[in-house]
Amino acid sequence: MDVNYFINEVITNLRKHTLAIYCGAGISYNSGLPIANQLLSCLYKTLQLDD
Repeated sequence: MDVNYFINEVITNLRKHTLAIYCGAGISYNSGLPIANQLLSCLYKTLQLDD
């Protein structure tokens, strides 16, 4: 898959509030990784999108 296509799809779905993140069962909050809504907020801020 073309990286630019992937990035554009992520941005499009963020704007439409239809992006889903699948992390799998091995991801734990205790591991220090952000939970899904924190990750989405970070993406909105980094990409300078309105949330």
